[in-house]
Amino acid sequence: MMRHQVDFVYFDAGWTLLKVDPSAGWHYAELARRHGVIADAAALDAAFVSAWRHCRKHTPAHPGVVYGITRDQALAFWSAVIRETFRQAGFQPPAAPSYYMEVFDHFAGAQCWQLFADVEEAFAILEAAGVPFGILSNWDGRLRQTVGELGLGSRVHSLIISSEVEAEKPDRRIFAAAERAASGFSRFGLIGDEPTADGEGALASGWSQCLVWRNSGDPPAGFRSAPTLPAAVRELLFGPTIR
Repeated sequence: MMRHQVDFVYFDAGWTLLKVDPSAGWHYAELARRHGVIADAAALDAAFVSAWRHCRKHTPAHPGVVYGITRDQALAFWSAVIRETFRQAGFQPPAAPSYYMEVFDHFAGAQCWQLFADVEEAFAILEAAGVPFGILSNWDGRLRQTVGELGLGSRVHSLIISSEVEAEKPDRRIFAAAERAASGFSRFGLIGDEPTADGEGALASGWSQCLVWRNSGDPPAGFRSAPTLPAAVRELLFGPTIR
């Protein structure tokens, strides 16, 4: 039997396995409309990433765990992101506290998310090879509901969430938690989309890594990378290609 390069694969969640559908701005605007606030979804979309980065830097929910370790902390963080998104887009955010709770709960459900088209093929490759896999994500506790509603819960061996282990990638502690959850395995690989959290974090923990690089630009040097999830899985299973 062929010995694979890794015996357990973890996937990052956001923008590796799943993405917002159709967009964060669309959902923000649609729910705001129910509260009597009219805002342009495209403008909110254009502001979202900048707002998210601003809040990650200036208003993290918990030291070292940006999204927090409790539901209330996560709600406070994402409420700040929403307000900052409206502000940067030039709109007055909804005043009603119920709006932010509604958006927070809404994004826990599958209706806000779409799996990338190549997820099933990537999972099938691992299942055929007899290599178990899990999810390792910087996220809050809502991810368990999201993963379940998207039909992934029964497919993954373990689900490691930063809010639950009180550490986020690239911190060694979250990688150690992932190793404990997959006891009996020793050669780990991580597929993600973020060079620092996923690439550097994995390498610093002695893991193999491969970035799934769907962007139009060149992938960062010094990391293993592939243009699709199935290609990334094969890269981890059958050998490295440094780009």
